[in-house]
Amino acid sequence: MNSTVLWGLVLEFRMKAVLSQEEVPEVQRQLEALRGVQPLKPMTDHYYVHSSKPFTPGEEALRIRVTPQGSVITHRGGLKDPESKSQLETTLKVSGGQAHDFLVALGFNQIKQVVKQRRTYVLNGFELHLDHVEGLGWFLQAVRSVNKQADMPLAKLEAQRLFKRFNLAKFEPRSYLELLLENNGAGATAG
Repeated sequence: MNSTVLWGLVLEFRMKAVLSQEEVPEVQRQLEALRGVQPLKPMTDHYYVHSSKPFTPGEEALRIRVTPQGSVITHRGGLKDPESKSQLETTLKVSGGQAHDFLVALGFNQIKQVVKQRRTYVLNGFELHLDHVEGLGWFLQAVRSVNKQADMPLAKLEAQRLFKRFNLAKFEPRSYLELLLENNGAGATAG
């Protein structure tokens, strides 16, 4: 979500589908026909843990996202829907190298990094992220901010309709971090 806000708190609905290598060209073609396409954005997410505050992957996470446009620290927690990975998300815009040094000074340790190429499209109130994740493959994520927990079922239904429009039916509830930790960074889970 593009913004000049330096800090934010949002309840975010997120659902993703796995794409096989064969599905990618057709999904990409359909997405390119949409308005609102944004440029390809390389990004690296650095995930951290702390000995006194262990995070359970998929339920809570602390990361620094580094892109050519800058860096953001994000805390995700309060899992609202395990099937869609909908969570409360707090973000803070920071300077890249200083963010890592800051977290390390507080006793955090980096556990994993997730490297991906992302192209974002906008459709029906959703940001659609076409992601290629190193070591995992291709995914299409539907992301939308919602006002309250009660809005989650409608967001989920609308996301499922969007995925059906692209003939996608294989959903992945785990985060990229969870998948990489389970695979120990080797092998692909998606085409």
